[in-house]
Amino acid sequence: MLKFGLPLTSTVALLAVAALAPSLRAQIAPIPSTTEHPQLDSGPLDGPLVGADEAVVFTQLVASSHASWLRLVFAPETRLDGASRLRLTALRDGGIQFHRSASLEEWSRSSCFFNGGEVVVELLAARGSRANRVALASLEVGAPNYAPESICGPTDDRVRSFLQNQGRLSVGCTGWLIGPANNGLDAALTAGHCVASSTNQILELNVPLSTSGGSLVRSAPNDQYPFNLWNNSSLNGGVGADYAVATVGRNSNTNLLPSQANGNSFYVLGSVPSSGQIRITGYGTSSTGSLNQVQKTHVGPYSNRTATAISYATDTTGGNSGSPIVNEANGQAVGIHTHGGCSSGGGANNGTRIDRSDLATAIRNLTRVPGSTSTFGTGCPATTTLSFSTEPRVGTNLNAIFGGLLANRPATIVIGASRTNWLGLPLPFALDGAGATGCALRVGYDIPVPTTVNVLGSVFFPIVIPNDGALVGARAYLQLLYSHPGLNPASLGTTQGGEIVVGS
Repeated sequence: MLKFGLPLTSTVALLAVAALAPSLRAQIAPIPSTTEHPQLDSGPLDGPLVGADEAVVFTQLVASSHASWLRLVFAPETRLDGASRLRLTALRDGGIQFHRSASLEEWSRSSCFFNGGEVVVELLAARGSRANRVALASLEVGAPNYAPESICGPTDDRVRSFLQNQGRLSVGCTGWLIGPANNGLDAALTAGHCVASSTNQILELNVPLSTSGGSLVRSAPNDQYPFNLWNNSSLNGGVGADYAVATVGRNSNTNLLPSQANGNSFYVLGSVPSSGQIRITGYGTSSTGSLNQVQKTHVGPYSNRTATAISYATDTTGGNSGSPIVNEANGQAVGIHTHGGCSSGGGANNGTRIDRSDLATAIRNLTRVPGSTSTFGTGCPATTTLSFSTEPRVGTNLNAIFGGLLANRPATIVIGASRTNWLGLPLPFALDGAGATGCALRVGYDIPVPTTVNVLGSVFFPIVIPNDGALVGARAYLQLLYSHPGLNPASLGTTQGGEIVVGS
């Protein structure tokens, strides 16, 4: 049996709270807005037939008096043919968002948030395109709001922070990144009650200060990303039963995921502590106007835990819902903040444990990296075979199965860290010079494991992969050499090489 963890090269080593009160408040801080329905419909428009690659074929100003911000929602009739695109420009600060057909769908046919009450809509029709059209369904118009609550003790001790692995959600909550999703997007978490009214939202990173009166200032268009509930993976059942697993898509201007823009920064998930200090960072409301729903952080003492919930005396307010609950001792996220319960006299705020079984399963299913096995080269003789019993994943076992061999003969399984080089020797390496005519060593000869071919002409080689996330992506290589009298002067046979890539 080979067990991952053998101490040679790194790759080869990898191979070888009591019932909580029902009065606790969900900590969403709805960002106040109204809906308007301005008239905007370009009708079908064609692009130029010759000349420039594109031309502006329609322009209209969308405006709402006294708005602190705007978001445009486009009607189903909107159509961008080929390389045609929309250009949306905020007059207040010059923020621009571009949309092509694919990004418009990924953003659920909406724009980012624009500061101010005026946005210029332009339709840029590509050369040769037909029947382009832009039509507005509605306009979301923002107004100021702040309402502090659930501060633990007499003072609000939160301070401004600048983490790049989390952002403000358009519903008035906090969302945070946990790693690459297996669909090519980023994986993220928030509270379940934050997606109860809308499963398609916008995540704003690099949120600027609000106005002195508390009105929100929107992030630049390049810092906004579509945030969508993944596979209905959410629960809105109160303390300890409140979570949402989501994906975050690409910015329509830069075509970058938030992780690509922030230097690949994610929260690391960890074990729930039984003591210590808890940090909460999020976009809670504040009576200090400029800090209203801007990223702030505070550390407070751990209070309690149950099978699915965790409590702490860390300052939060509405808007902190969905924030990561972080174990200050190691910086790892251990839960999702969901409900307030503090007052000026004390108490505790609350969230859902990250190891709640259905939440953990949803995270694993979204972020799981597939493992793989494959073979390469030919055996000697070519009738030898190599196969694997299952997908290699952390915390699982699999068998490498060598077949087509001479029964009851001595053999050696060779385990290597490379299939291209071993101690400076290029691989594959022909063994003709050693008398094994037509045979080749295809993997590094790092770990030889003696064995014997069974009476059926096979060797079953068990491989144990520990449940250690550090092993994800590890690669290792196998080949079997065996005694085959009369095959060649050296009486040596070989199988194909095999590659194992560990998944999660």
